[in-house]
Amino acid sequence: MNTNGHGKGVLAEEERAWLAEHGYLLTTMAEPECVAFLDLLDPVRLRSGDLLFAEGDPDDRLFIIRQGTVEMGQLSSPRNWVDFGPYGCVALDDSDHLAVWLRRADLREGDCAGELGFAMGQPHLLTARARGDVLLFRLDAEDVKRLADKNSRFCHCLAKALAKTFQSVAAGG
Repeated sequence: MNTNGHGKGVLAEEERAWLAEHGYLLTTMAEPECVAFLDLLDPVRLRSGDLLFAEGDPDDRLFIIRQGTVEMGQLSSPRNWVDFGPYGCVALDDSDHLAVWLRRADLREGDCAGELGFAMGQPHLLTARARGDVLLFRLDAEDVKRLADKNSRFCHCLAKALAKTFQSVAAGG
């Protein structure tokens, strides 16, 4: 993952406006939660095929997709990605056997790329990777805990956003 050099709390006004209008998580929050949330986000850029996270990785960050598509789901064996260009990517397990998606969904602009394990300190159950170039906004678990301690409405909004993502993956959409 590569950050674009901004750092936390330094989102451009255009990015803040987009998040307020399109980010599902933010559109469910009241103004005070939005302001506190925006000040904690960090922009991240990914290239096609880059892993956002893999099954078993620590689940310590939440992402909101600004531009591009993130493929998220459960692989039969999430190990090594092979990029076949316009034909897509596949994963090979340690024995060079083809790994296939058991469930997957394409998440797009405004969606949260994350799991409920984020809120509970559990490892990822799913794998997420960039399909093309992607710009995301990252929020660390420690920042979420601080927001949650101050405002229970934020917890409700976060749970709804993550449930929406899980529903998309479970439905295969």
